[in-house]
Amino acid sequence: MLLCALVVLVLAGCQKYDFGMLKLVIEDMGGDAKMAVNGNVSYWAEGDKVRINGNLVTINPPSESGNTATTAIEVESADAYYGVYPSSIYSNNSGASYTLNLPATYTYATTTRQNHTYQNLQTPMVGYTTNSNMQFKHVTAAIGVQVVNYYGFTVMVDSIIVSSNLYKLCGETTVTIGNDITVSAADATVDSTKRVKMKFDGGATLSILAGDSATVQVPVLPVGSSNKFTVDVYLHKVDQVAVAAHFSKEQASAHSMERRMMGYARTTFGGLFTVNSSLKVIISQGNLQYQASTGTWRFATEQYTSILDAAGNNVFDDSRSTQSAWIDLFGWGTSGYDHGNTYYMPYDYLVGSPSTAYGYGPKSGSNVTRNLMYDNNGDWGKNAISNGGNMTSVWHTLTKGQIDTLLTRRSASTIGGTTNARYVKAVVNNIQGLIIFPDNYVHPTGMTVPGFINTATKGGWGSNTYNLNKWVKMEAAGAVFLPVTGRGSSSSIITTSYGNYWSATQDPSSSVYNAYCLRFYESGLSVSEGAGRHYGHAVRLVKYAQ
Repeated sequence: MLLCALVVLVLAGCQKYDFGMLKLVIEDMGGDAKMAVNGNVSYWAEGDKVRINGNLVTINPPSESGNTATTAIEVESADAYYGVYPSSIYSNNSGASYTLNLPATYTYATTTRQNHTYQNLQTPMVGYTTNSNMQFKHVTAAIGVQVVNYYGFTVMVDSIIVSSNLYKLCGETTVTIGNDITVSAADATVDSTKRVKMKFDGGATLSILAGDSATVQVPVLPVGSSNKFTVDVYLHKVDQVAVAAHFSKEQASAHSMERRMMGYARTTFGGLFTVNSSLKVIISQGNLQYQASTGTWRFATEQYTSILDAAGNNVFDDSRSTQSAWIDLFGWGTSGYDHGNTYYMPYDYLVGSPSTAYGYGPKSGSNVTRNLMYDNNGDWGKNAISNGGNMTSVWHTLTKGQIDTLLTRRSASTIGGTTNARYVKAVVNNIQGLIIFPDNYVHPTGMTVPGFINTATKGGWGSNTYNLNKWVKMEAAGAVFLPVTGRGSSSSIITTSYGNYWSATQDPSSSVYNAYCLRFYESGLSVSEGAGRHYGHAVRLVKYAQ
């Protein structure tokens, strides 16, 4: 008896934007599709292996017509046929209930057929029929990641990692096959089952020329409601360490995924900053934010975003521990990890006053020398940042010495005749703040050279003013912007034009309840300012370059 297998492809079209970004799309799992890229023709490849009723079968050379490919295979006669593709994911079955083991890592490769280029993935599918025609359907959904290159050099993608907040994306799963296919959303008991990686290496490396784009599909298990995805795309140009861009999107549908754009961001290159003789860092895409009601950490989506005195920075009662508003001012060491002090939760930043501020850190004896966020337990980077990789201990808070190197001691590029150009005060998109230039920076062609570079006490904000279009070009060249932040006190938000950013180093010398911070304002800048640890200051985290 001959059994025919038919697959039909469904794929979203490509779309480009005006500046370098990454676009994320969740593909509909309801389509009876095998993955492909930049084309709409599906196929069976000769030599593919499937399991039919548990038996291994090799696919014959397929015939192609229009947007489908059909192949015929010989199987043992039965009242019903159950199929699994690829055969490697099959574990066992009990009637129509199959146990499949879905991989945590897929290797990217492409194939060209019918003048279309495909992502040659063996994406998990199952089929069922009581007659001679079997149509395979996806066990997995797909997250489509489109990389659009708007730079004047070729970029290379190293890996794409999709992470789930709650549910399993890989590993052993049970699928019920029949006229309808049922895949239950399973809770993840270990972190490793919540991540799926698309790997690029060797001959499978994805290079994208300037002005070109590529779309990559990442298969994941469909998940339940109240879940959040994080998609991390790691890419680089040949002479640089990889620079990561991160995206996240709430996923509210019960057991399926709808086709939608997840979000976008500009991807910067050249943004490496020396902070000591042996360490370079990547600075996060925005200031740290926290939502108490969900316990969620995230980075601001834009570098110039600061909440200032908007809710919930301006909430000053016990409801802070359950509020849904986001905050971005924190007491020193308030990571949420208990390091032996009275106040360590993120919403504690306005509790107390100088007379009770000892609860924010060791106040006497040998404990005072433990000055790096209490052996890192107070470092906000110990948390999983939802749009920063969603994994613990990836990000870090700079020490006082590292901030000093960043702004006053490192070697950097020459800009407009100024050697070792490290920073400048500026207004970006109508926001006052501090621009920090990476080690290797080329100021965009046609733009006015910044004035008063590396000048702490002169120049002022208005000496360098950049609208959003101009800032996009500087950001693409690797520049970082720290906006003014204000400061949280015990009863109000001080919204003067100050930027206050915590370091990881406490200050035991003059006031035992102080810690060091970066403070800048129109006529001054200090990298060793002492501030009471109970005050609310901003946090900008870094990632160590690999």
